[in-house]
Amino acid sequence: MGIPKRQHYVPRRYLENFSRDGLLWVYDREKGEYRRQTPKNTTLQNHYYTLEDAEGNKDTTVETTLAKIENRAWPVIAKAAERRELSLTDKQDLALFSAFLKVRVPDYEKSLGELFDKLFKATNKMIFHSEEATKAAMESMTDEGEEFPLTAQELMEVVDKEEYELGTPRAESIKLKIDSGLEIARYLGQMNWIFACAPASTSFITSDNPFVFIRPKNHDPHRGVGVITPGAKKVVPLTHDTCLFALDRGSYTGYMDISREAVRGINLTVSANCDRFLIGRDEALVKRLVKTAGIHGKREEGRIILNGGR
Repeated sequence: MGIPKRQHYVPRRYLENFSRDGLLWVYDREKGEYRRQTPKNTTLQNHYYTLEDAEGNKDTTVETTLAKIENRAWPVIAKAAERRELSLTDKQDLALFSAFLKVRVPDYEKSLGELFDKLFKATNKMIFHSEEATKAAMESMTDEGEEFPLTAQELMEVVDKEEYELGTPRAESIKLKIDSGLEIARYLGQMNWIFACAPASTSFITSDNPFVFIRPKNHDPHRGVGVITPGAKKVVPLTHDTCLFALDRGSYTGYMDISREAVRGINLTVSANCDRFLIGRDEALVKRLVKTAGIHGKREEGRIILNGGR
């Protein structure tokens, strides 16, 4: 069997839940265009999860593992769409699937990269805060008799102006995503769940970054919101008419009919959170949300602020 090259960072079968007649309407923020296309050709990159060793051998273990997580989730999503009772195992399987919807996408990887970049640069400013401290650090980084390529003043200027770039090795980035996904899944499985059901005349949309947070009321806007933030709602559209809300800690699972206005509010939250692609069943709905959410154009960088905001 050949190495799977086309790898979806948002699962194709998941996207089918938001299609009509097998097709999706997609808004591409980067290109500023609307397209009608198949789930098969949406949200994918070649070898996105493939790892490669020093000899060039490709390892697709991550892609295979994600497929197993997805396969366990499909029957649970079908149950939820039919408002059937979920078992504890069902809840665990859907929690794992939902958590990986959060971490498997490019936006999460960009966020990790920004976080490590900011932390590393902030740490360097503390280390190289004075000429004396910088000279001491330079000595510790070079062997005896070896000359550092910059003077202390030059190095301090580079650090102060942040005139350098950092990168996280691909294997390490994927490991962090997997570890984060497992941790998020553990918390999600221990929370109260409500499945919001849309009226027949409306539908939920999704995106290339479909797991979103709704801040608690009166939450400090300068502080970040995470999975275990008290009062935070974790929102995951599952199909065009079913959306998961994970709340605070508890064991309740239930269903709730919501209004057209509530569906619109959820859709606007999902729209504002999209990285590059906004995805839905209907052209008019996607266009209306793009306009209302104001997501024309490429998303700006700056997902992470060191004081915890985002």
